[in-house]
Amino acid sequence: MRPTRIAFDLDDVLCERSVEGSTKEKYNSCAPIQKMIDVCNKAYDEGCEITIFTARGMDIFKKNKDLIIDELFELTKNQLRMWGVKHHNLVMGKQPYDLLIDDKAVCSFDIKSFDDIVMAKERSQKK
Repeated sequence: MRPTRIAFDLDDVLCERSVEGSTKEKYNSCAPIQKMIDVCNKAYDEGCEITIFTARGMDIFKKNKDLIIDELFELTKNQLRMWGVKHHNLVMGKQPYDLLIDDKAVCSFDIKSFDDIVMAKERSQKK
């Protein structure tokens, strides 16, 4: 049986920005949200496959994924490493949106522990 695959958004889920703006420098101000990093790391330790899936830079670089990777990938990898975020994959280029409607989506505000992830998965499988 394959491990549970979980995608975590980055900005405003695993970290928060103290500076807004339309330049890549706003990502230098990011600070970790330790409570969610702890949940992510617990999922990793429990054998889940963790992907960090981010729209970081999509607006600034007009959805040019190659430019996003050139300009932000190393910064982002270094931040994840510095914050101790355990993960298997980092995927940049998630489409930006204002609201996600999805049968497997869970609001990060509803996740307080790894048990909340387990319950969310169980609920999604009952449908």
